[in-house]
Amino acid sequence: MNEYGALLKLSAEDKRAYVTGRDLYAFIKSCKESVKEPSGYKVTGLEKDSLEQRRFTYYMYPSVESGDPEYIFDAEKHTIRKAY
Repeated sequence: MNEYGALLKLSAEDKRAYVTGRDLYAFIKSCKESVKEPSGYKVTGLEKDSLEQRRFTYYMYPSVESGDPEYIFDAEKHTIRKAY
């Protein structure tokens, strides 16, 4: 019950980080800030169709996963690079 009370005091941004996982959310924010929107990307290091991968996709909108990506994000190593 104490966790719910603590959540009430958090900002919307902090709630998103809490639910998503602070490390993953920080990585998603850095990815989003690094790209010009909308862009195509490929993400590695997340299990296909996992909750984390779905959250990544959700927060990256309007950028979308692409077969011909402009950016490659490695969620395991927390790296961001241009595809070409």
